[in-house]
Amino acid sequence: MFQFRLPQLPFRAGTVGLGLAMAAIFGLALVVGIAGLGFARIWDELVSVHFGLLAIMLVHVGQIALCAWAWNCLLPEAPAERRLGFPRLLGLRWTRESIDSLLPVAQVGGELAAARLLARTGLSLPVASASIIADVTIETLTQAVFTLIGLALLFTLADADGDVGRWAALG
Repeated sequence: MFQFRLPQLPFRAGTVGLGLAMAAIFGLALVVGIAGLGFARIWDELVSVHFGLLAIMLVHVGQIALCAWAWNCLLPEAPAERRLGFPRLLGLRWTRESIDSLLPVAQVGGELAAARLLARTGLSLPVASASIIADVTIETLTQAVFTLIGLALLFTLADADGDVGRWAALG
């Protein structure tokens, strides 16, 4: 009996094809969504910000760079031929953040990917995972301190009888 079988594609070929198809669908949805709002309206909003958007981007790049530097401090000393260095960790940190932004459901995909990529560089998977857990913990603690400073400034500078003070106290 004749049996027809589809050819087996290597894992990477199938993954790349699926990724390209998803990117095309996402790009088309993005263009349709922007067209629905109006390209001119979005451009006017971007222009009205002036250099504020550039400042926000620079601050964010600075945050990523500082996180990569701190992550570098967490990793154990490795032999010179296997030492990662700041540029490589910056790329891993950027990849991690990008994956977390693209897959906002669980916010752990970037950490898993970074652990795997870090393990590919020669570190053991437990050490790579532990460094990411420590990095995320430190990031969470610094975010909590940043939030508390912001709340303290809000309570200090806001009018206690105004709406902002009431809502902040209620929050």
